Amino acid sequence: MGERARGHVPGGELIDLPFYQHDNKVTATREALNRDLPAIYEAWFLADETYVGVDILERTSRGHTVIEVKASNSRKPEHYRTRRSRCMCLRRAGLQIERAEVMHLNPECCFPI
Repeated sequence: MGERARGHVPGGELIDLPFYQHDNKVTATREALNRDLPAIYEAWFLADETYVGVDILERTSRGHTVIEVKASNSRKPEHYRTRRSRCMCLRRAGLQIERAEVMHLNPECCFPI
C-alpha cells in the first residue's frame, strides 16, 4: 500500500528502518530534511516524549504537507483525529506544516490487470 501511495508523490526518500528503531528513524528523517528532498516517506519525529510517524511528508514552497494513507474508500472520524494529532506533534518538533491530507487507496482496485 505504501509503495503505491508513494507513486503519487514521486522523488522522495524512504526511511526504511525496523519499526522498533524510533530514535534512528527520527535521526534519519532529520538528515533527509536537510537534503531538501521533495518528499520523505515514513518520516518520524519526536516531540514532548511522543514519537509520530507520517506516511508521506511532502515539501511545499511554504513548509510541508502531511499525507496520511488509508486503505479504505470512505472517510472515518479516526482518520481526521490521527491527522490532527500528527500535525500537532510535528509542529512541536519545529516543522512548518502548511496542510494535511488523507489519501484513500481502494485496496480492492486491481487496475491495470
